[in-house]
Amino acid sequence: MEYLLYYLLRASISMALFYGFDRLFFGKNTFHDINRLLLIVIVLLTVLLPLFRFNLIPDWNRAPLTEDISWEISTIPVSDISAMTVPQPMFRMGKR
Repeated sequence: MEYLLYYLLRASISMALFYGFDRLFFGKNTFHDINRLLLIVIVLLTVLLPLFRFNLIPDWNRAPLTEDISWEISTIPVSDISAMTVPQPMFRMGKR
């Protein structure tokens, strides 16, 4: 139930912001087709955007994922290339 309330709060805030944007920039627009399309896009964004989380304020106190990264090439294992053999064909083509 708590998640639904957070979703409704985010959706309400985004609807208010998008509707304010619409009235501010497109309030005196007389092209009704464009206004209708814009309002449909606003409703779709209002429904979909609160489902995702955006980290707009970075958390600088978070510990790094790895403490020590070793970039030494000598620690990378290398396989023995000379042990590789050339594969033989299954069927011989041509004369016998």
